Amino acid sequence: MIDIIRFMTIGCLVVIIYQLLNFGGKRSQLLPATAFACCSAGYLIVDWDPIHASLLYYFFLIAAFGLPYVFWLFSRSIFDDGFRLRPWMIWLGGMVVVLQFFFFFLNNSFHSEIPQPVFKVIRILQYAISLTFVILGISAALVGREADLINSRFKFRNSFILLTAILISLTLLAEIVFQDEEVPIWLELIQKLTFAGLTFYFAFRRLEIKPNFFMESETSPPVIQSVSIDGALLERLNDQMEVQKIWKTDGLTIRQLAEELEVKEYRLRQAINQHLGFRNFNDYLHSYRIEESCSMLSDPQKKDLTILEIAYEVGYKSIAPFNKAFKEITGVTPTEWRRSKNA
Repeated sequence: MIDIIRFMTIGCLVVIIYQLLNFGGKRSQLLPATAFACCSAGYLIVDWDPIHASLLYYFFLIAAFGLPYVFWLFSRSIFDDGFRLRPWMIWLGGMVVVLQFFFFFLNNSFHSEIPQPVFKVIRILQYAISLTFVILGISAALVGREADLINSRFKFRNSFILLTAILISLTLLAEIVFQDEEVPIWLELIQKLTFAGLTFYFAFRRLEIKPNFFMESETSPPVIQSVSIDGALLERLNDQMEVQKIWKTDGLTIRQLAEELEVKEYRLRQAINQHLGFRNFNDYLHSYRIEESCSMLSDPQKKDLTILEIAYEVGYKSIAPFNKAFKEITGVTPTEWRRSKNA
């Protein structure tokens, strides 16, 4: 039964990989998603007993060791709109796999020769590395959750990512508890059923029906479904942003703005995303705040105001997020902008 579930899930993962490779999305999103599907398949194969006698076992072991790290990368690529796949990320992944292989080699070749206290430290380090990346993956799904304006992605945070993280965490904890003992058959069956259920959900409810629900194409703009939005809502939103300048409110969230407009939060998300083109509420706020700060920095009458004072004035809590948002939008720092305008 377990092997049937195992290979059904692997077959489904192959379908996912095929869909991803034929999707043609951004490289920074496509590679982590494909790597996560491949590592998941490798993890399912590596504990299949017949493969242990083959050299292929070590190939699939690489995928199993890399799964928690790739999970973190996959989570970031989905939920961070500014995510870019950097060379250091690839180097870090290679170092994690090499380190896990080193621990694996010590465990299997020198188990009897290593003092028991040292061996326990090695095992703790081995599991700590994996759990760290699982926690980082969960954090990536949680950070910025409230600011997400894409409803399908907003719901996806609460389903597949967190459940997958829980599954990986429980698997690692089971390995820690049982260690050299054989994992009970009922626990392995629950694990494989959960893995299969999540994989089928992801393949047939997401990738097949909505192939670009969280990815953007490099060659064409994302398809936006037409949603009927009350024109009065857009007018009230425009009044709050343009006239009342509610975006200056310190720590403003989309929930607070929805309460101010007396509208359901999901309707406001749809209005900003599908009618104004923003994927993230913070980016929406940045557009107003940076525009105002550019005007203030260009005004000779406000040359005595410091950059920090201007950041506070337009709604930022500190200078760091202001500088980051300013450079992302204008391409220069606030100081460089002021210098060029007042030259």
